[in-house]
Amino acid sequence: MGLVGIDFSFAQLQRKQCPLQLTYLLGLVGSAGFSVLAANFHRRSLKARARAFQSMLAADRAKSTFHATLSHAIHTPLNGVIGMTGLVLASALSAQQRECLDIAHSSGESLLALLNEILDFTKIESGSLQLELAPCQLRPLLEETVATCTSLAQARSSAPTSSACARSCST
Repeated sequence: MGLVGIDFSFAQLQRKQCPLQLTYLLGLVGSAGFSVLAANFHRRSLKARARAFQSMLAADRAKSTFHATLSHAIHTPLNGVIGMTGLVLASALSAQQRECLDIAHSSGESLLALLNEILDFTKIESGSLQLELAPCQLRPLLEETVATCTSLAQARSSAPTSSACARSCST
């Protein structure tokens, strides 16, 4: 059998309490300092995000303005090309000349449709696009696409056909 005891004197407790109080005080000061630093970092981060967001909005507006300006600038001369090819198509032409002009005319119309789609994307981004449901004739659209691609493929595969078309278009 034995006896286990703990002997604490009040003086020893006083001596050990002072470093504990000092450690506790330093911990509070350090924690408060860290909190201030973290809050400052967070504030700077929020300001940087706000600046980045404003820059992104400005870039988006500039892109939309550029698309609209470019599309409208190309629209006018393209309409002139389409109109002139339409007028020439209404005159008497050889078969080769008509084929060349038909390709130029439909290519111009395709470019015009592409420009209109670019303008539609700009309208979508600005929130001002109004949708319109319209029927689509798929067969004529596919036939026109195949005819354009076939003529271009034939022109690339045989140089004489290409130069014949070019000669007949230039006369």
